[in-house]
Amino acid sequence: MLNKSINEVMNTIPLPDDFEYQIINTTDGILKKYVYHITGITQEEYNMIKKGETLNITRDNVDFKILPDNILCFGKIDFNKGSEDCATLDTFKWLSNLILTGKHIPSNYNYETHSCTSPNSKMLWTETFKVSVLCRYLHGCIGKPELTLIFKEII
Repeated sequence: MLNKSINEVMNTIPLPDDFEYQIINTTDGILKKYVYHITGITQEEYNMIKKGETLNITRDNVDFKILPDNILCFGKIDFNKGSEDCATLDTFKWLSNLILTGKHIPSNYNYETHSCTSPNSKMLWTETFKVSVLCRYLHGCIGKPELTLIFKEII
């Protein structure tokens, strides 16, 4: 008979954090398609955004021309669970096109260590419909930069 609790057999799985940007979601509008992205920014890029300038950046060999009207959030965003910033993120409808299946994130995700736990050595997945939960995970994937930019791209 097995006498170990599930917590004693959980394995910690470190997750990659070396992406320069991540796609939050893609939605279809009337005659347009929107792609929502998250990336880190430098202090110089932050200052350009504050001045209302168009930002030209390259992330993971992809070029982006970001107009001021397409910037949704920027700066020091608090992705910790229960933060005011997370409550604000959850007001955005970036995942509203999802009907039955949410966005996939690792089960038992730990933002502080950017890892997940599993009773075996394989990562398990769960779904979320909450923007803050997805952004917290994606912020970890881009290395948790101090200054973050969330923007939409119209294609």
